[in-house]
Amino acid sequence: MAKASPTSEVALKKRKKKITRTKELVKLSPSHKNFCRTLIADHKMNQTQTYLDTMATPNMRRVTAKDKAGNLMKNKLIRVELQRLMDLRAERLDLTADKVLAEISQIAFMKFDDYGSYDEDGNVVLKPSDEVDTRGIKSIKRRIVSSDENSTTEAFEVKFHDKLKALELTMRHLGLLNENLINVGKVEVKIQLPKGLDESIIN
Repeated sequence: MAKASPTSEVALKKRKKKITRTKELVKLSPSHKNFCRTLIADHKMNQTQTYLDTMATPNMRRVTAKDKAGNLMKNKLIRVELQRLMDLRAERLDLTADKVLAEISQIAFMKFDDYGSYDEDGNVVLKPSDEVDTRGIKSIKRRIVSSDENSTTEAFEVKFHDKLKALELTMRHLGLLNENLINVGKVEVKIQLPKGLDESIIN
């Protein structure tokens, strides 16, 4: 029986080593699965903190956990498991890219006319709540302007979500944002205020 050449023996050893390494990655350990589930549950997807919460040894330094978490994220099976969990969550929530983009687009292209108008005296008149798409509203605050024994005057402060950020996200999705376009110069914008509206109330 002919002996294997040194070259074939080296190739055989490498093949056996690769097979052994593959077998070790066939199944994730319970701690790895817990890491993936915990990472997905964290809305910030903080890998270092997740490692500290699930796999760290007592008194492990944060910098050590950061390195170990980074190495863990290079594991193909970890990435596959994370994608599987995200896909399951998206299916469970009936979440699609179209739905997400529709929400962002509503904020990106919202305008004042969607929520109110000016009357002849320049006062803001809000639309009835059942006619307003509230997705663009971040918060509504009520405050007392003045009060006496006979009457109380209230004012409402409405804050909207960041329109420019929503536009940026939409442009990134559509591939319209040029990262190299940093300085485009100054743009002067003049606003014509409605008659009787004091400029000082706009901030």
